[in-house]
Formats: sequence, C-alpha cells, structure tokens
Amino acid sequence: MLNINNSMTQTELLQELTNNCRYDKMIRPPGETNSTDPIHVYTRAYIYTIKSNMAKTLQFDVHIMLQFRYLDNRLKFSNIAPYLTQIHGGKFAHDLIWTPTVYVSNEPSSAIMGSGVKDILVSIDPSGMVILNTRLQATLNCGLRLEKFPFDVQECPLIFESCRML
Repeated sequence: MLNINNSMTQTELLQELTNNCRYDKMIRPPGETNSTDPIHVYTRAYIYTIKSNMAKTLQFDVHIMLQFRYLDNRLKFSNIAPYLTQIHGGKFAHDLIWTPTVYVSNEPSSAIMGSGVKDILVSIDPSGMVILNTRLQATLNCGLRLEKFPFDVQECPLIFESCRML
C-alpha cells in the first residue's frame, strides 16, 4: 500500500513508488498484456561530436546523447498524485528504477559522461512512461576498405545491442 499525501515532493513520491516492498529494479517492467510479453524500448541516438584518427588507429571517437522511452506501469502515479504532471530527476532517480541494458558492440572503450543532472536526466509522466537521457563517450572500431582508393567511400557503423533479461 502506498503512503501518499498531497504535499509529497517528486523525490518522496519516487521513493514511495520504488519502495523495495513493491518495486524491484532488477526485474524488467511487465509487457502490455502480461509479465512475459516483451517491453518496447524506443531509442534515439544524437551524435554531437565525431573525432577521427582513422589513418593510425582505425578508430573514431564519438559523443552521443542516448534517449530511451518505455512504459513502466509500476511507476504510474496519475491516480495517487494527480497534482503532479511529471517526475524529473538525475542520477538519483536513475539509480532507483529499472533501465534497459544497451551497449555499443563495436567499441573497445566507452564511458558514461559524468554522473550529474546534466549527464543523466530521467522524466516520468503520470502514466508511467519513462524517458531516460544519458550522454555517452565511445571509441569505435572502423575497418577501412581501400579497394577503390582514392575513390572509396568509408562507412563506420555504430552498432547498439541489448541483453535480453527476464
């Protein structure tokens, strides 16, 4: 049972919604009709910096803003806190909720940039729709194809993958 009152802050509401008694962040949200259905995670990637040292290392560096959008019905608060239209948070909110496990598979190294509000932003609407924004810095491998040198065209992929978790 949720302990809700009309004067709760966003942080207090999120802590109540993710209380260990009712929420397990290690278990993915249930699907649309039952808990075994897949969860749909919509993803966007905004590349805002590309640096290349291709001639020497066959690698390039990128800075990316990743955005994930998915429904977690366990975080629905429209009926218990109608006075709130959104819950916003940074790393603190991120650490409380389930988030998808996504990685870049053609990378020898990467790092989440920083740990503050400017690097991780979580927004949850009253229906439980979660939008997670995070910045990523990665060094990616890119093999050159020089069969038509000097008229060749290089394509360097950015390959995202995810672990399937039950």
